[in-house]
Amino acid sequence: MSTIVTRAGKGSPLTHTEVDANFTNLDTDKLEVGAAFNAAVAATPAVTANTAKVTNATHTGDVTGATALTIANNAVTNAKAADMATATIKGRVTAGTGDPEDMTASQAWGVIDDAALNTAQNWTKAQGSTPVALTDGANIATDASLSNVFTVTLGGNRTLDNPTNLVAGRTYVWVVTQDGSGGHALAYGSSFDFPGGTAPTLSTGAGDVDLLTGIAISTSRLLCVCNLDFS
Repeated sequence: MSTIVTRAGKGSPLTHTEVDANFTNLDTDKLEVGAAFNAAVAATPAVTANTAKVTNATHTGDVTGATALTIANNAVTNAKAADMATATIKGRVTAGTGDPEDMTASQAWGVIDDAALNTAQNWTKAQGSTPVALTDGANIATDASLSNVFTVTLGGNRTLDNPTNLVAGRTYVWVVTQDGSGGHALAYGSSFDFPGGTAPTLSTGAGDVDLLTGIAISTSRLLCVCNLDFS
C-alpha cells in the first residue's frame, strides 16, 4: 500500500512534488471494479468463498425460521387471502390435487353431492318445519315463506286471508284453536278451495283444535281439507 504524505504528519505545508506523489499513489492503489476486482478478491487469502451458506436472519412473527420459512398456524386471515367473487365458495372442481378454486353454488352441490334439490333423497333423520304463530285479529295474515306449519288461537270471528308467497307443490298446515270462550267462526280467503266448494264449520268448544291442510297448486290456490275437533 502506498504512503500518503499529510500536512499533519509532516508538520508543514506539502510541496508540489509531494502533492503530485499523493495523487499518483492514490491512482495506483484505487479499487478496480470488474474482472480485475474479482480476481483480486479471489487471490486474497482473507476472503473465503461461502457457497454453502443457506441461513439467513431468524424471522419472528407469523413467518418464522432461519432456513426454510414456516407460516404459523391460524396466521392467514381472510383479509390476506385472495379476493373472491360474490356467491362463490372455496373448493376444487378440477380433477386431481391442486390449488383451491372459487366454486359457484352449482359446482359446490356437485362436489358435495348431498341433499341437492334436483336429486331424490333418502333421509336418515326426521325433517320438519318450525311452527309459526300467526297474529290473531279480524283478518289473519299468513306469510307462507316463513314455514309450512302455522298456529293461531281465535279470539273472535275471524277471516283467514289469502296467504302470501305460496309455492306450487308445497303443503301448508294451519292449527286453529278456539280460545277459552269458544264459539268463534272462521271464514277463508278466495285462495282456499274446499271439496264441493263448501268451507268447513270449525268445532266451537272452548279450547277445541282443528287442523286445516292445503296443497298449493299455484301461487294463489290451495286444495284444502279440514280435520275437526282434536279437543
